[in-house]
Amino acid sequence: MKISIIVPCHVDNDVVRECLGKIVKQKNDHELIIPCDNFDFKYDNAKIIKSSKKLYANGIRNFGATHASGDYILFLDSDIIIEENFIKKLENYIIEFKPEILNFPTRDERSNNIFAKYKGYKESFQTDLLVNKNKTNKNIKIPFYGYAALFNKTIFQKLKGWPEMGEYSFIMEHEEFQKNIYASNIKMDFAENIKVDHYHHKNFSLFSNVFYRTGIWTTKKLRNEVEIDLFKSNKNAFLSFISILITILFLINYNWSIYLLIFFIVLDFDFIKNLFIKTKISFLLYLIIHIIYFNFIFLGAIKGFTEYYYKKITKKK
Repeated sequence: MKISIIVPCHVDNDVVRECLGKIVKQKNDHELIIPCDNFDFKYDNAKIIKSSKKLYANGIRNFGATHASGDYILFLDSDIIIEENFIKKLENYIIEFKPEILNFPTRDERSNNIFAKYKGYKESFQTDLLVNKNKTNKNIKIPFYGYAALFNKTIFQKLKGWPEMGEYSFIMEHEEFQKNIYASNIKMDFAENIKVDHYHHKNFSLFSNVFYRTGIWTTKKLRNEVEIDLFKSNKNAFLSFISILITILFLINYNWSIYLLIFFIVLDFDFIKNLFIKTKISFLLYLIIHIIYFNFIFLGAIKGFTEYYYKKITKKK
């Protein structure tokens, strides 16, 4: 059994080198493939393949997969740091369970700034919550985590690789692939005890990023090109509406804003409690970031909704 490990690289920095160093230290006889798009990258102990044209996230992953000779293909983003004994644990998991698709939980956020840590806390909490719910109710589907995912090569070929041709496929790569996986009824597992760390590289761009992505996701949801899951839930939509009311009323009627804030905390109590346990002294700052984050989800959804119906109306004319 051989694993082809594909790590697309667009830049060369300390995080990328740490990512690759952890892999090389563990990879044994498995192959490491580094696809680059028109970027002069050098690294020992790896097969480096260069594209003659610019490739986005999905394209460069597919480009790397065309050079994979393994029975399994492991895609890792270059800001993912695998834990010690990751490869050995993965080999044992494959032998025992023979997975078709396998996702990995995030153990820790490596970035030190508060915005990246908030994003890491949020994703880890949602992942743990979802896994626990899936154990008792198999109808609750596991979302696809494209930043660290293993495919049986035959299954990957059956799915025809990462989606590239749709509008916004370059930014909605995980969500589009997830819909294809669900539609194909392919079993997707979650390796609770095989973990990775993540560098989110977030600062104030956390808010612009969620605004941009939510706008695109909303447009694609209205087109039925993506599906709602735990990360894009009706509850989150309602929380985003409450958060924007909190912000508006804070400027108009302070008391009503406080009442709504209490309501918001009650609705999202489990995560906010978890956030308090992890942040303690800086909790209030994290809570403010949490509310602003949902503000931008709401604004992004309005943007996507408006753009979808504007295009629909103008097409009719």
